[in-house]
Amino acid sequence: MTTERGAAAELLCVNGTRRDWDELRVKLVHGLISQRRIFSPAIIGSIDIYITSTTAPVGMRKTGDDWTLEYDDGVLVARFEASIEFKAFGDEAFPAFKQILDTHGQNIVGSANLVSVGDHLGKEVYDVWEQAATKYASLPNYQRGAFVAEGLKQFSLQKSLDVPGAENQTFDDFDAAIEWVREADP
Repeated sequence: MTTERGAAAELLCVNGTRRDWDELRVKLVHGLISQRRIFSPAIIGSIDIYITSTTAPVGMRKTGDDWTLEYDDGVLVARFEASIEFKAFGDEAFPAFKQILDTHGQNIVGSANLVSVGDHLGKEVYDVWEQAATKYASLPNYQRGAFVAEGLKQFSLQKSLDVPGAENQTFDDFDAAIEWVREADP
């Protein structure tokens, strides 16, 4: 019998070879076995698995020159720096956003967005935010959107990312915004 803590669960494995266990661990690390799938016991290949506890799947991070998107403990954390080109919102960040949702969407309870862009945002940026709102609306557990931005951008972004049934709130402190989103019930 082997006991090992994986990225998504503490497991007891019986009747498995080392190769089988390594394969299972890869599935856990990459979130292919979700926290919501509970096996007690289950058989994957020749491994009998008993899950004794579960935790959230491992995070995921995507970055560009002036932006970062990260899934962390139920929250999609987005940072857009002052020097980001508006074209990067749709051409780079949005495809990365969709990849994160494809992998972790069922576990996302909300988003925290830091927009440091100093200039007035162009229509193409607001179009991307509205597409993101549509994607968030399709997630089963999305409940909160938090925003940190300067001046009127804060409120216009909040309106663009209006998800039916979810709360939106603006913040001055990004860490407080992230914590507020994390407090949502999964």
